Amino acid sequence: MYFKPLGFVYPDDKRAIRIEDQLMLGNEIMIAPVYEQNARGRYVYLPEEMKFIKFLPDGSISEEVLAKGIHYVDVALNEVPLFIRSGKCIPVAEAAECVKDIDTEHLQLIGYKNSSYTMYEDDGIHKDYDKEENYRVFTN
Repeated sequence: MYFKPLGFVYPDDKRAIRIEDQLMLGNEIMIAPVYEQNARGRYVYLPEEMKFIKFLPDGSISEEVLAKGIHYVDVALNEVPLFIRSGKCIPVAEAAECVKDIDTEHLQLIGYKNSSYTMYEDDGIHKDYDKEENYRVFTN
């Protein structure tokens, strides 16, 4: 599953299995949207240490490591928040008009040091996930 409830990833964490408004996105990212009207942030539960990332309106990126537990995070309407799991990283590309225009040769890795990310790329038509040449590993 690409989107998973916290309980699927942390089945032994009694608090995580009851969280219904946070999701795991892939293996690296947890999302916790601010969905209340006029809210300036929200409380989040972190089942492990995570890096709190905010994509800011000026194009910069804010990073802060938060310990396991409950935290209040400030999030403005024009900011995009996410959490990166301990020991993981994600690639970030410059903005592009469409997928074929994304420059995958110059990606920025955001997350924890000494982590890696495996990216799969194909020709956009065939599903050649069994071919090793379609995978690239990035290290942070």
